[in-house]
Amino acid sequence: MAQTEADVWGKIKNGAKLVCKPDEPNFCLNVHVSCAGKTNYQAFAFGLKTTSNKGSLSVTKEFDQFSELYASANVEWAADNSYILISPANGKGYIKMFQNGKYVFRYYPPNQEGIMSLGVCE
Repeated sequence: MAQTEADVWGKIKNGAKLVCKPDEPNFCLNVHVSCAGKTNYQAFAFGLKTTSNKGSLSVTKEFDQFSELYASANVEWAADNSYILISPANGKGYIKMFQNGKYVFRYYPPNQEGIMSLGVCE
């Protein structure tokens, strides 16, 4: 059964852990319309948990660097409550999740331009 926007938003606001899954198997150079420039970086599912101003990711062992990158991540809520922005305390990139649970994951591999992954959190 699909969750409503209120269900997803209520969970994240109340500190519940969401499970987030990518739409594509790999990160892309750009995904504003569709995957443009598929990369060799594998996209991955992750757990997302926030408080009013901090967030964290939980991932499988092979993606531990993302748990470390997003340990004590900063959380910003949009003034109009339309999205939440989670960014590493020490590093570049972000996860932007919208009320409907859809997300944009922007990652900057060392010495490279940013890459993106889209998906949904439930």
